[in-house]
Amino acid sequence: SSLIDSVSVSDREDGRLPHRVPRQRRLGGRVSAMSVDHLVCAAGEGARFRHLFGTLPKPLIRLRDATLLEWAIRSLPIAVGDRLVVVVQRRHGIRQRIATSLEATPAGPVVWIELDRPTRGQLETALTALEVLESTSRNADDERHRSLAIYNCDTFFESDTLAAAMADPTLAGVLPCAQEPGDAWSFCAVDARDRVLRIAEKKRVGPWATAGFYFFRDRETFVARAREAVAHFDA
Repeated sequence: SSLIDSVSVSDREDGRLPHRVPRQRRLGGRVSAMSVDHLVCAAGEGARFRHLFGTLPKPLIRLRDATLLEWAIRSLPIAVGDRLVVVVQRRHGIRQRIATSLEATPAGPVVWIELDRPTRGQLETALTALEVLESTSRNADDERHRSLAIYNCDTFFESDTLAAAMADPTLAGVLPCAQEPGDAWSFCAVDARDRVLRIAEKKRVGPWATAGFYFFRDRETFVARAREAVAHFDA
């Protein structure tokens, strides 16, 4: 299932990042027990930016008064009980250069996962990170029952409805989208009930451009399908 929502970049005159006040999710007047791992994949090579920024890792590129990674994290509807997990390449030194500015989140300290080699894309990065979390957890069953949100490190959006949609138990997943010009997006086709039928990168299979944020209520279903997809990388 999907959420069709307006997505926009803040354009404040003072050039500062908007302040976001995380809210607990409520269902039927009670705080929801759902816990979400917000997994930010920041382990790419950033090849598209090299002609402008040289060897500077993409997450550390600054826009106005913050890095791209900081902008991305401001998009996330992090609530108490959630966890923020940032995946980077160890050789980029991102954790050492930016960690202090990311420590204050409603989810508590940031969980850093540093990879020793590049992966073959965001899907493999996410799978690798989930395997690390499960292997280092004291309670693997608890890990598998946490919901999952996967996001990139170079996009910012705001939504007043995303947190509520994520808390809706009738939705298996949520993709915030907007109608945007151009083809430099991932697009999704939906049915009459706004359920996602297909997603394609840089191909207009539908009118909705995704914000690059993917929420999965059932983590184990995501892992099973993702492993099937990654297996085709080697086929």
